[in-house]
Amino acid sequence: MSITTIVALLIGLALIGGIAWFFWGPRKSGVRAAVTSSGYQEAMILVKGGYTPDVIIVQHGKPVRFNFRREETAACSEMVLWVTLLIVLVWAVIRWLERKTTTTVPPSTGTLPTSPSALEILQQRYARGEIDAATYEQMRERLAASGMRDDQPLAARR
Repeated sequence: MSITTIVALLIGLALIGGIAWFFWGPRKSGVRAAVTSSGYQEAMILVKGGYTPDVIIVQHGKPVRFNFRREETAACSEMVLWVTLLIVLVWAVIRWLERKTTTTVPPSTGTLPTSPSALEILQQRYARGEIDAATYEQMRERLAASGMRDDQPLAARR
């Protein structure tokens, strides 16, 4: 596993963890909405880089009135811009790391690697003790009777 893959994996896991914590993490207790003389439950919400309070508790069955006070100079689209810039920055870092980990491949010699011959495979199996002497001799005689050369690779015989 390359360093680029590890970095990308760690960033992805951190983002997944952050999203999971944001949506399913611990919740604040909230602020109870005040009941006015007209019977409404009212809450003043300050909009300044977020909503304060962000959790409001109301009673079921009574009308609710939210009053928003906006003291924010940035538009919502500017937040999307920061997220986009962060994504582009992560992408650029990954691309930069990929360039740092490139490997040069030597030029081809023109010859393809060959697979071992059937006789070589038989000799290796006998040497490892996978087959006994009688089986070895029987299989070697079959190979000789089939007309295969000892140096002919298996891939060439197909």
